[in-house]
Amino acid sequence: RKTIVRERACDGPRVRTKSALVDNAVVNTITFVDCELPPCIDDVAPDYPAAAKCAVTGQPAKYLDPVSGSPYATLEAFRMLRGRSGRRSSY
Repeated sequence: RKTIVRERACDGPRVRTKSALVDNAVVNTITFVDCELPPCIDDVAPDYPAAAKCAVTGQPAKYLDPVSGSPYATLEAFRMLRGRSGRRSSY
């Protein structure tokens, strides 16, 4: 049994999307119908935050110590932050 699809009459602002295959790539188009766009749509994205530096070596930090909150880059730097054992101190 075939289903009959009828377009609904919509009043007010709408968002219309369309996807098309162009040269082995999918192109998605979004169209805003009957609405004003906020000016922030045309703004430039903010810059990325500066990369964290290791508190011990000064290298770019890959990790963050959950206890002290200090960034660190290597296992040796982590051990210097936590002490000789590298474990949490028991208070």
